[in-house]
Amino acid sequence: MTRRTSILEAALLSAVLLAGKQADATGADASAKSNCFEAHEQGQLSRNGGHLSAARTSFLQCANEACPALVRKDCLEWVEQVSAAQPTVIIAATDPQGRDTGDVRFFVDNEKIAERLTGVPFVLDPGEHTFRFEMAGADTVERRVLLREGDRDRKVIVQFTGKPSSTPAPSLSNAPLAATVPSAPFSPLTYGLAGTSLAALGVFSYFAIMGKSLEHDRASTCSPRCSPEAIAPIKRDYLIADVALGLGLVTAAVATWSALSRESSPPAQSGQWLDVRATNGGAKLVVGHEF
Repeated sequence: MTRRTSILEAALLSAVLLAGKQADATGADASAKSNCFEAHEQGQLSRNGGHLSAARTSFLQCANEACPALVRKDCLEWVEQVSAAQPTVIIAATDPQGRDTGDVRFFVDNEKIAERLTGVPFVLDPGEHTFRFEMAGADTVERRVLLREGDRDRKVIVQFTGKPSSTPAPSLSNAPLAATVPSAPFSPLTYGLAGTSLAALGVFSYFAIMGKSLEHDRASTCSPRCSPEAIAPIKRDYLIADVALGLGLVTAAVATWSALSRESSPPAQSGQWLDVRATNGGAKLVVGHEF
């Protein structure tokens, strides 16, 4: 009786253990399938939000052999699509002397990516990113880069410049001074000509505007049968404007010549004079020089 009881108890214990293992397996299988469905859903949400790196991680989880066949099929396809859409970037840098260098710390959106450049492409999500590059003995460089889906091996070139030296510049107190030639000041004639030119151009502008105004007035009141008395003021204003314009241009040219032809040393005692003389057709400018 005792022996039979022991055999029965052993059989019952074995059955309980087997049932427990099967229950554990069933529970684990159910949990794994639940994880597959969650990764399947989360991957789609991440992809739609432009977070392709997170989407790819989720799709790799639901592409596992433990997942249901239909889920695995979707996720395997999506892994390929997301991998093709993810932008890749290659960084190239030159030091302040223009030489290629890999001794560069690289940050994206304030997150450190690498301690040095390797020339190997790396993957980022599409969108605008802030790149920061740091190199010992050089100014920090920042770039804003817009990456688009499908960008492959986008190359970003960084040119470092040296930081200002803290060493004070050598004193120039003992340096030999270059010989300088004093420049002769502008003569009174130059200033007089320049002033005359400005005044003449002002007179030209005034009488040209007045003549044009009178011309428009006559065109609307008496044209085309205006009397000589009505037209005379227009001719007078235009004549004065023409004379003033000619005088302004001539004096400007002579002032320029006088300024450019001045000697580098103080001028010798000499006299220069300017005279404006009336003529039958207007006026003429006479410039003289006495030695």
